[in-house]
Amino acid sequence: MDPEQHLIMRSIKYGIDHPEFTDADFQRDVIIPKEYRMLTGMFFSNTLDPNVNALFQLVIERQVTNENGEKSLIAYYSLLPSALFAYLDLMELKQSREFAHESSILARKAINRSTLAIWVAVLIAFAQTVVALLY
Repeated sequence: MDPEQHLIMRSIKYGIDHPEFTDADFQRDVIIPKEYRMLTGMFFSNTLDPNVNALFQLVIERQVTNENGEKSLIAYYSLLPSALFAYLDLMELKQSREFAHESSILARKAINRSTLAIWVAVLIAFAQTVVALLY
């Protein structure tokens, strides 16, 4: 499974793309399998405590009035810096793996060319020895 497709990484990506959003926006826009829907509540923190392990933190609550005249508070959330750093770490790790794979391929090519050069040198030396013995 591609790490970027993981629910937490998709959620962080959503937070990067949407600086301020509601829980309803998040639930609507991020495709979440039914078995994981109850976990998304843990992604949101309504406290300013830095020790809370969440992805999104409450930024502001706005009072809105619906068409019936009823007032309610809507909470807006934003991505926590710690979640952004976790996402950046994942992107660095992903890029490092790509570079390591590319380096491995280049190393194999270099070893194959070196092996071929050694065999060519051995064959040339053998051919010179044979020619020297014949004359």
